[in-house]
Amino acid sequence: MEKNQAILCLQNYFSKHCIPEHKHLTGVEFELFALNDEGHSIPFSGKYGIESLLIELAEEPSLWSRGQSIKNRLLSIESDIGTLTLEPASQIEFSSKPRQNLFQLQEDWNIYINSIKAKCKPYGFQFFGIGVHPFQQPSDLELLPKPRYHIMDRHFQNTGTLGRWMMRCSASTQVTSDYSSLEELFRKIYISLKLAPFAQALFANSAFWKGKQSDYLCLRGLIWSDTDSSRSGIPIHLFREDLNLEILSEALLATPAIFRERNSSYQYADNKNFFEIHKDNFDSEKDLAEAVDLHINQIFTETRVKNYLEFRTTDSQIPRFQMSAPAFFKGIFNDSKALDETTDLLNEFTTREILDLQKKVPLKALQAPLKKYLVLDIVKSLLEISSRGLDRQAAEQKLNRSEQIFLHPIMEIVFENSYCPAQYFLRAYNKDFNQNLHQTLKISKY
Repeated sequence: MEKNQAILCLQNYFSKHCIPEHKHLTGVEFELFALNDEGHSIPFSGKYGIESLLIELAEEPSLWSRGQSIKNRLLSIESDIGTLTLEPASQIEFSSKPRQNLFQLQEDWNIYINSIKAKCKPYGFQFFGIGVHPFQQPSDLELLPKPRYHIMDRHFQNTGTLGRWMMRCSASTQVTSDYSSLEELFRKIYISLKLAPFAQALFANSAFWKGKQSDYLCLRGLIWSDTDSSRSGIPIHLFREDLNLEILSEALLATPAIFRERNSSYQYADNKNFFEIHKDNFDSEKDLAEAVDLHINQIFTETRVKNYLEFRTTDSQIPRFQMSAPAFFKGIFNDSKALDETTDLLNEFTTREILDLQKKVPLKALQAPLKKYLVLDIVKSLLEISSRGLDRQAAEQKLNRSEQIFLHPIMEIVFENSYCPAQYFLRAYNKDFNQNLHQTLKISKY
């Protein structure tokens, strides 16, 4: 097919999803590990596997109904509040319906987590918020019977050394944000990528793997840095202030694909990009749009660009900090003044300095050096900017109270202790639980 046709399709895709500012919504994807008393993930299969729990939940239609199945294996369930899906090694993910405010999201979350906790006791597992599996390694874990997961698993073995860890042993919190114009889209992409290492440091929550403390505070960040550089991290081709629709569209479609869909089945794409895969014209605009959508969903950069922006930077969080991540991003990206203030704050740092910082943050998090500062210094300012942004949004929406309250838990440990969540966890590990990791995990249990 003609290259320009695909680019035009993607350009139209972005243009038609511009949403007026007063209608902007926020969505969240919360990922958790389901672990038994030994700290092992519950498998997908078997009488007491996670699939059996999904089937049981779907049989109570007051909340859940069956979602995606492949060869009669149930992989997700759906409801009016969101979708419960499974990540490659049965990490559970709640994808919320986008909401106007965080109080609504929290209410949806409470309904969700209470519904699954009410059923999980006979299965012998509980749910934990932590960025990397604290005990098991990829070889210990069953991969879901989802064809594209198996293609991805083979692909990542040739693109880095930690791709299998990413798929099987990591969990995140992802936040979505709308854009009101193409100019705002380009600006939000640039600022969110510049913000990424600071957000990763602020919400670092993965200091353990293989049953032991590591040297890192954000192992998940380390894992992603050695998974597939062509589709993860901060994409240099989009990390530019002069980003425009043509550059964005061509860069996304030129990214090599992992898999392609043909005759209703997935096939390995041999690292070909969209233009190389689809040389023939499509039968309809709908088929073209679906192919474009499939392609951009295989890109896992710190900010993923779809019909909304998806901020993918932060680790899964313990209950105390769970709502702090969506609050942080909402405070900055849903308020024009906060976005201006963030832009001004980060203007001091060059592209090269941000890219270099991204490499340092997994190890030192808030204590990573940056010019004459620590990351901690910049993060404190960002939290204050976000807090003021949430206050202004509360006034505009006439909320009874500000969503700023969701920032209070993370602000407390940052301002009082200079801690990220991993350091908060380590303090409990060393002082309260006598370096017993199984016991320390209680603070991350939902």
